Amino acid sequence: MKEQELLAALVETAKVLNDTLEVQEVLRRIIEEAKTLTGAAAGSVFLVDEATGDLVFYTTSGGADARLLQTVRVPMEGSIAGEVARTGKPLRVNHPERHPFFFRDVEEKTGFHTENLIAVPLEHRGKILGVAEVLNKPGGFTEKDVEVLSTLAEFAAIALQNARLYERQRRLFHESIRALVAAVDARDPYTAGHSERVAQYVEWMVRGMDLTPRERATFVLSALLHDIGKISIPDRILLKEGRLTEEEFRIMQTHPEKGVEILKHVRDLADVLPGVLHHHERWDGRGYPFRLSGEKIPLQARVIALADTYDALTTDRPYRKGLPPDRALKILEEDAGSHFDPRLTPLFTNMMRTRLGLGHEEG
Repeated sequence: MKEQELLAALVETAKVLNDTLEVQEVLRRIIEEAKTLTGAAAGSVFLVDEATGDLVFYTTSGGADARLLQTVRVPMEGSIAGEVARTGKPLRVNHPERHPFFFRDVEEKTGFHTENLIAVPLEHRGKILGVAEVLNKPGGFTEKDVEVLSTLAEFAAIALQNARLYERQRRLFHESIRALVAAVDARDPYTAGHSERVAQYVEWMVRGMDLTPRERATFVLSALLHDIGKISIPDRILLKEGRLTEEEFRIMQTHPEKGVEILKHVRDLADVLPGVLHHHERWDGRGYPFRLSGEKIPLQARVIALADTYDALTTDRPYRKGLPPDRALKILEEDAGSHFDPRLTPLFTNMMRTRLGLGHEEG
């Protein structure tokens, strides 16, 4: 690879890594780019376990079986990767079996044969986060490969630290959201836990859909928040045990829009608003608040509608007992094409039957 091409590749890699906030995705990209730029056949990343001080496997590409590597803990003393982590200096080893720090447990547990390798530290502001390795380059690695991997590791360490900070903030954010949602659900003892269950059903559903990880997370968060607007509904209506009057029902129907009013001021929640606003729309256009129909209804809202209705049908109410799961799923199927998306409905009901250990419907 020519110098200009190499520089361009490193710059593009740095941009991609710094635009990525998922730890797993950061590390996967590190390894793939490292292999491409050095001509290695395989690569791995080990991160420092702050509790034990050992290096633990995190991700790999083209090398040993990841499941076997997960059983390996690499010590700081007596291993090449450990020496790199301890000293903060890279090592290029073209005959690892002759190296005094060659840690044979990896090969013994995985059956992977190491012919040559480079190991470099992932270091950020003087702290060693882990070690990146590339392995088995035909003809052996060069000092230029060491420079390339070391440069990439500098970018990667920054991106990794940013991703870790983002994950901590996201966990705190989601914990706060869950606490708020639980407080809203708890106003009505019959709906306590409803939003968490709906979010769980949506999470199961989206695993089988052609969505990005970010889209899946957005669908789940939207499901968790879909009823947040009920915080503005008076108790005399929300907790009423009998049938709602026409006026009371009209007020209840405002909760999707009230939810958007509450959430629209939080920039990080902009992507969840379509699900919150439209989860009571119907495929036939007879829903609310805007009587949208068909695919004009946002996809996340169509998914939430199925999960929301299923949970409502299977939960006890003051005026009726919750339905058995299979009966509730049959009702959803009967309403496919009128209330629900006719293509999503069988996906949801079959998924739920699988999760619940129920038999699948024929046809």
